[in-house]
Amino acid sequence: MAVDILGKEFPLWLGQAADIQEEDGRLRVTAGDQSVLVERVLAAMGRRPNVDGLGLETLGVDLDERGLPVFDPHSMQVGDLPVFIAGDVTGERAILHEAGAEGRIAGFNAVQAKPVAFKRQTPLAINFCDPNIAVVGSAWNELDPERIAIGEVKLGPLGRALIMGKNKGMIRVYADKEDGRLLGASLIAPKGENLAHLLAWSIQRGLTVFDLLRMPFYHPSIEEGLQAALYDLRGKIARQPEGPVELERR
Repeated sequence: MAVDILGKEFPLWLGQAADIQEEDGRLRVTAGDQSVLVERVLAAMGRRPNVDGLGLETLGVDLDERGLPVFDPHSMQVGDLPVFIAGDVTGERAILHEAGAEGRIAGFNAVQAKPVAFKRQTPLAINFCDPNIAVVGSAWNELDPERIAIGEVKLGPLGRALIMGKNKGMIRVYADKEDGRLLGASLIAPKGENLAHLLAWSIQRGLTVFDLLRMPFYHPSIEEGLQAALYDLRGKIARQPEGPVELERR
């Protein structure tokens, strides 16, 4: 499988470790039996939780290979102890708004007689490069390919992107193929940070591809690229509404 990145086809590697070697002034990236020669590599290496010296081993709960205790991500409680964990130290969602939400959950539960479980916000990750790269909701490798439908569009012919001189990229939207409920999306697009927020809000509200297609899309706008991906997606859904998909009956 391949994805289009800035007008070039690259293999899509999921869950594979990549080897990077210098070759003739460029970089050779190899994963498994696939290889590509590129000018630059953006490497997101992650961070290690700084828990050394906290004495977590004295809590009497199991620790993982990073020295972190098992905790409930909906209450932030460590085991059944009056101990709560939050923020980047959890090693799960090292993003500011997620750390803030975890802090509110942990702080609230720290003063309760019995911890309360809360729903977590729809996952949202944005890379502020040009064009933006974003993953919203469930990522492709977290979904069952037998149960989802995919809508996608390349941004080459998109009017607003052409006007801006930034008509490179792709939008992919994932939905339950039975009822069209939105599950996730990945995109490389100009103003992708805005599209990612719209999709995250829609996923969190449990909206379907048909719900979104009933929304107004102004011309010319980058959002029309999302509209095109939704049109590609809607024909792959089993349960189709009666009448024009863009119109809601009074």
